[in-house]
Amino acid sequence: PDDSGDDDDTPPDNSVITFSNGVTIDKGKDTLTFDSFKLDNGSVLEGAVWNYSEQDNQWQLTTADGKTLNVTGWDVTDANAAVIEGTQENGLYWKYDSRGYLIIADDKTAVISGDDQAHNSDRGMDISGQDRTGVIISGDRTVNTLTGDSSVTDGATGMVISGDGTTNTISGHSTVDNATGALISGNGTTTNFAGDIAVSGGGTAIIIDGDNATIKNTGTSDISGAGSTGTVINGNNARVNNDGDMTITDGGTGAHITGDDVVIDNAGSGDDVVIDNRYR
Repeated sequence: PDDSGDDDDTPPDNSVITFSNGVTIDKGKDTLTFDSFKLDNGSVLEGAVWNYSEQDNQWQLTTADGKTLNVTGWDVTDANAAVIEGTQENGLYWKYDSRGYLIIADDKTAVISGDDQAHNSDRGMDISGQDRTGVIISGDRTVNTLTGDSSVTDGATGMVISGDGTTNTISGHSTVDNATGALISGNGTTTNFAGDIAVSGGGTAIIIDGDNATIKNTGTSDISGAGSTGTVINGNNARVNNDGDMTITDGGTGAHITGDDVVIDNAGSGDDVVIDNRYR
């Protein structure tokens, strides 16, 4: 045997690690398995197995249909969720976040990425079209104050805020028709709504996905039409304080909440709330 000491006798790493947001890495097979993919419009796609490799000092993922995603960031949260982000083949941003959302920018999406940042905007927004996303704010503990008017229609998503511990204040006048106004994804978020919003055509004003969320609404909501919803909340230990006024007509729903140990204080008008699991 060669005793020169140049041989690497380190055994290969064939470990398999499963994370809390539905992704498993198999280091022996060089694969990532995703249980499912949530989309920012609230729908869910079936899971998939993607290969990973290192190319020119850049980690890459290869999807089942042969597309390549570059990886620029990989973090594991305190809740053991794998957060992966990077760029698509066209150079645009993508992210798989701590709540299992696959977030994909299009060529007109404004993307802001970074932890512990403050963002203030009074700019209006007009987004229309299936799979279009107006703004992506990615990062933990961001503080976001958004006061501009917005119109989101025809399958688009106005805004995605992804990260744990974000603080969000949203006001202005918003119209959501057959679309999603905003997705806030992450644990420990605080969101304050003011202004007024009109939701129709089966749209959803806002989706809040994450445990230990705090939501306060002091604005005015007009929810109209079958399938139209003001707020969707997915997560345990949510705290909801509604001091605003809601007008709900023609089969609309004020809020749909799924999670354990939810606390609701409804001092405003309008109480069409659907709650799954335990609450108090």
